[in-house]
Amino acid sequence: MKKIITAIILLASIIGIYIYKETIVSYVVDNFIFKKVIVIQEANDYKTNNVYLYVKETDNFFIESKQDFLNTFYTVLNNGWEEFSFYCHENYILCEDEIRDLSSTNTTLSNINNFVHPYNSYKQLYLSIDESGKITVIIDKLYTEQEIIRANNEVDYVLKNYTNDSMSLEEKIKAIHDYIVDTTEYDSLGADLVGNYNVVTVGNYKSHKALGPIETKKALCGGYTDYMALFLHKLGIKNYKVASEKHVWNLLYLNDNWYHLDLTWDDPVTNDMNYKEQNKYKFFLIDTNTLEKYETNQHVYDKTIYLEAN
Repeated sequence: MKKIITAIILLASIIGIYIYKETIVSYVVDNFIFKKVIVIQEANDYKTNNVYLYVKETDNFFIESKQDFLNTFYTVLNNGWEEFSFYCHENYILCEDEIRDLSSTNTTLSNINNFVHPYNSYKQLYLSIDESGKITVIIDKLYTEQEIIRANNEVDYVLKNYTNDSMSLEEKIKAIHDYIVDTTEYDSLGADLVGNYNVVTVGNYKSHKALGPIETKKALCGGYTDYMALFLHKLGIKNYKVASEKHVWNLLYLNDNWYHLDLTWDDPVTNDMNYKEQNKYKFFLIDTNTLEKYETNQHVYDKTIYLEAN
């Protein structure tokens, strides 16, 4: 009798294993062979708690849609993580295709980069995916620790000497705007090098980031914008950078409205001082309707990404 019962149990087990073999194999692979573990790190000092329409913080690191990808990359960058691994959900069949697309074009990731503090933005970002569906992202930051210390000291100096507690936020923004425009020159040589794709040489000038206006007093649009963003973050003003095909500028939230702020275009390249003075505030805290009336070909941005500007 015992042998019959044992045989029945064995037969039932075999049938069960056969019926649920895919589930069992998946469980063994996920939990023993390729255990899917998410390691959450502490955020650095430059994480923001801002909420945006295009991307948001997430705690779901098993990707099931393209939006999950966007939110995950934003979370990684916003927290200042230098390496992070997450996974494709088994039901998301387009996951690997999305990874390849993001790796090859890089445009989407560059746009997400604009929503984080400059110190958490990347210079290079590396993506890889293994046979278990684990995606690993490695971040090479745009700013070194030494550059951050240098920039923070300069920001504190300018705020102490060019603003005061009696000023409104708008007055402080104007004072900082004037300081940057008055002490910085557009780096025309650097712009030519960028046009010729000689970005390594441009990097030596540092004109594409805040160290340009600080150290050499020369800047490309990225330098003007990053430097201004440091002050906006320091003042607790919600902001991010808006990018068109060949340009970038600030967008900030003030008095319940979103405004464009473009220091590059408020510092035109000319020896005519009267012209410079007349155009010094043309792009200072303007709304989108005003921006579009100027009809410049440098301010045509993707309205499906920078939604707050609409």
